Amino acid sequence: MKMFSRTLDKEAMMESRKWFLYQCKRKGLFPNHITSNVNCILNLIIEDSPFRKHAVNLMETVKKKILRLEIRSTHWKLNKLRGEIGRLRGNVSELLGTGEEGVEFFRRQNVRHGNSREKAMRGVKRKFEQLVLDLPLVENHREKPGFIKNLSDVETPLNVDRLLALGPKFVLPTRRVPILHMVADVEDVVQEVGDDERASVLRSKLVNVLQNGITRPKTLTAQERMISSWRNETMQFLRENRENIVVTNADKGNITVIMNKDEYVEKMQELVNDETLLMPFRNDRLAKRMMISRI
Repeated sequence: MKMFSRTLDKEAMMESRKWFLYQCKRKGLFPNHITSNVNCILNLIIEDSPFRKHAVNLMETVKKKILRLEIRSTHWKLNKLRGEIGRLRGNVSELLGTGEEGVEFFRRQNVRHGNSREKAMRGVKRKFEQLVLDLPLVENHREKPGFIKNLSDVETPLNVDRLLALGPKFVLPTRRVPILHMVADVEDVVQEVGDDERASVLRSKLVNVLQNGITRPKTLTAQERMISSWRNETMQFLRENRENIVVTNADKGNITVIMNKDEYVEKMQELVNDETLLMPFRNDRLAKRMMISRI
């Protein structure tokens, strides 16, 4: 019976580990034991060696393969443990029978197993959150209130705060090639070139860049994948609360402000109706009221 209880505990730990490994894979992260062991090999390469970049790319590939292999190994161990649990359950049932004693034993074991699983999940969730915070380009902006200020009545999730705190000038990672924008920008430059042959060369180079971007899209780093997940979470949050909040920039400083929508509209209306600051533009040909500042 003790073996049955210990096997249930092992199954709970292995289930939580599977969740942790899948989260790492989904977010593009690597557990510390994989990173540290692979970095030991990378440290053998001299910092200014011409092979350093090649070694870094190779180690990234190795880490991905090790993570996938560990996930497969975890699935195998889980199936083995569940088979062992089934075998031990049959042995215990034969020993205790189907009476009240056997029913009570399995009830207590189910409760204990549920508690063990919850405890293991809490541990791996803390471990995963710490792994996210340890990323070099990911900072806990919630601890730096100067980056973002929430004046609304809606509580924002942590990852939403992190993304909005990056500011409007931050370029979000993407694997999409902005084909139309690139063609338009290059064509503006080409129009200034007087030599038709040189203009054709520029257009040919653009075609190569676009073709490479489409056939070989950029592989996002772990930090970029994490920021992309923040973006998705933020877009979902804003869609759900678009009737309640407004996200804007402060007049001074690189600060993102979140306000209640009704308060924002009320303040804007007060500014528009303040004749000491604004006045109607009476010579509007379209017969619309336009406001101009006296300052």
